Amino acid sequence: MKKLFLSIAATLFLLSIQSVAQISFGPKLGLNISKVYGDEVDIAKNKIGFQAGGMLNAEVNDYFAIRPELLFNNVGTLFKDTYFNMKLNTNYLSLPVNFVGQYPINDKFKLQAFAGPYAALGLGGKMKREITDPSNPFNETADIKMKKVPSEINDNSLYLNGWDFGINFGIGFQYTSLVFTANYGLGLTSIEPHYKNSDEESHRGDDGKIYNKNITFGVAYLFGGK
Repeated sequence: MKKLFLSIAATLFLLSIQSVAQISFGPKLGLNISKVYGDEVDIAKNKIGFQAGGMLNAEVNDYFAIRPELLFNNVGTLFKDTYFNMKLNTNYLSLPVNFVGQYPINDKFKLQAFAGPYAALGLGGKMKREITDPSNPFNETADIKMKKVPSEINDNSLYLNGWDFGINFGIGFQYTSLVFTANYGLGLTSIEPHYKNSDEESHRGDDGKIYNKNITFGVAYLFGGK
């Protein structure tokens, strides 16, 4: 599955390169502010994470570009209540493909707005849960696994859906080779796991669905192009 995901990413990169004249690419770093949304998650709070990877900018003309990226994203959420705290620290390999509209102010500065879909492959993570009630304190740490839940769970693990699909949109600007972006990613696939047991799978989502969402402030440096 991971090989298929990387093959799709490489294919999109090559299609972008073949279809336009001006190609630039380079590293990207970002700050993530993420949480989950959905049914019965009113106590979900933002978690700070990071983003690292690469950006390819395929400029069709002065006003339009196609921008695929391949990114490692550290996201998750915090749950906080009176005597309850839980932290989900999750990692994804993400492939957003943004369609960029841009307005050149001069030969060095461009204002930009963008939107597009993304696909993300879950890589795992950690869950930490704590009950602070003095009469019944409790804490535990578990691995987060991105795969189907086995019929019998004998290890200390939390299972989540291995794939996340959604849309993202944002604004930014480019000054010479530097690109600054503010991006909002909205997951459209529930992070509830799939189940090997067919009866459990048929009732997946009955108790509510939970989705990822993420705000990212990023900066990239592009090589090549004009």
